[in-house]
Amino acid sequence: MKFIFFSLLCLYSFGAIAQTNSPSLMKQGEAAYVDKEYEMALDFYKKAYKSDKKNIEALFWRGMSKIQLGDLDGAIKDMGMVLKEMPTHYGALVNRGNLYSVQGEYVNALSDFSAAEAVNSDSISVYINRGHTYFLMKKFDLAIADFTKAIKINPSYILSYHNRSECYNYIGNIEGAMVDLEKIIELDSTDKISKINLAFCYISTKQYEKAALAYEKLYQSDKRNPYILNNYGYVKHILGDTKKGLDFIFESLRILPSNAYPYKYLAEIYKQQNEIEKACEAVVTGLKLGFTNSYGNDLLDFQKSNCK
Repeated sequence: MKFIFFSLLCLYSFGAIAQTNSPSLMKQGEAAYVDKEYEMALDFYKKAYKSDKKNIEALFWRGMSKIQLGDLDGAIKDMGMVLKEMPTHYGALVNRGNLYSVQGEYVNALSDFSAAEAVNSDSISVYINRGHTYFLMKKFDLAIADFTKAIKINPSYILSYHNRSECYNYIGNIEGAMVDLEKIIELDSTDKISKINLAFCYISTKQYEKAALAYEKLYQSDKRNPYILNNYGYVKHILGDTKKGLDFIFESLRILPSNAYPYKYLAEIYKQQNEIEKACEAVVTGLKLGFTNSYGNDLLDFQKSNCK
C-alpha cells in the first residue's frame, strides 16, 4: 500500500511588490493570484513587466501564473529570465528545479535545488522539493535525508512527515513509517488517510489487535470505504472471525470491483481452508485486475507455489 505523496511549488514572497515601478499592476496581479484568477493575474504581470523591464518580480510572478495555468515550458523560460538577471533568486531556483523535476530533467532540477540551498539553507521548500526529486529517482536514502532536514527546520510541517513515511514504506522500514504516521495524526487528528495507512502498517507488522482497534474506528466513521472494509475483513479473519471477515472483503469488492488487492486475502483464506481451487481462481482474478503492477509479485509467487 502506498501513501499519499504531494509535490510542493514554493511560493516566493509578495514582499517586493511595493518597490517596483509598476506597483498598481503588481498589486492587481497579487490580488488576482490570491483569488486564483490566474489568467487575470498573468495579464497584470505581463503588463507590469512590459511597462518596466527591470521588474524581476513581475517576471517571476508571470512564471508562477503560468505554472498554475499548466504552461510549464513557459514558466521555465520565465524563471530562466529571472535567474539571468538575478542568479540568487531563491524562488526562481526552487520553482524551476521543481518544474525540471516534473518534466523528468532530474540533473537540472538537482542543480537548481543545490543553488537554492546555497542561497538559503534555512527554508524547507528546497528540501521538500529536492527530496521529492530524489524520491522520483528512487534514491530513497537521499530523499529521507532531505525530508529529515525539513522536519528539523519546521517540526510541525505535516507534508515532510507524509513524504518521509512514503520513502520508509518503499524501503520496507515499516517502523519508521509508523512513527511518521503517528506524528501526522498527532499534528492533525482529522487526517483519515494517515489513519488508514497506520492501520495497514499494523497489519504489515502483525499487530492485529492494534489493527482491529484502528479499523473499527475507521469503519464506524466510513462504512462504505472499500479499503477499510477489505483490510478490516482480513484482520477479522486473522483474529478468528473468518465468516465476518469474508463478508467485509466481498462487500469491499461490491463497492470497488476493480481492486485487485482483496484477491490476495481471498487466496490466503481459501488456502487455509484447503480450498486450493478457489484460492487459485482468486489468484487468476487478481492478476487479471493488475495486481502485479500495483502491488508486486505476491500473487505470482502464490500461483507458482500452489496452483497447477
